[in-house]
This record gives sequence, structure tokens and C-alpha cells, in this order.
Amino acid sequence: MKQLIPFSNGTETDLWQFNNCHKCALYEDESTDISEAGCKLAFELDMGRITGTISEEAAQGIGYTEMGDKFVRLVEKCKQFNSK
Repeated sequence: MKQLIPFSNGTETDLWQFNNCHKCALYEDESTDISEAGCKLAFELDMGRITGTISEEAAQGIGYTEMGDKFVRLVEKCKQFNSK
């Protein structure tokens, strides 16, 4: 599976997650396995903070624009967003 780079640094990650994941009814940060996650996309983003990448499947679920070889820009509001 292709891995993509959605953010250039942790600040970009924080800002995007604050405006999406942390305001979404699906988000929780207690899962230790993706199969238990309230939102698999958020789980991948959380893990991506360590690896620097997310799967192409996760990026498609969120919505993105290609910016080059492996680099992508995620849409401003996640396609799965469900306000609290």
C-alpha cells in the first residue's frame, strides 16, 4: 500500500487535527489498535505523527490533493467529519 506524506511538520499536523479530529464526534484517543478505533482515519493520523506518513486509503477517506510524488495536502475539512 502506498504511503503518503500529508504534513511537513508537527505544527501543521496539530492545526489540522485540532480543526478536524478533535472537534469530531468519531474521535477518541484511547485505542491501541486500529480495529478498535472510533475513527480509523484519525488513528492513522495519530500513528503518522510517528512515521510521518499515512496510507493512501486513509488520505482518500479524508480527501486530498496531490502535491508531488508522495506529498499530499489534506482537504480543509475531513470527508468523515461529524460535529459533536
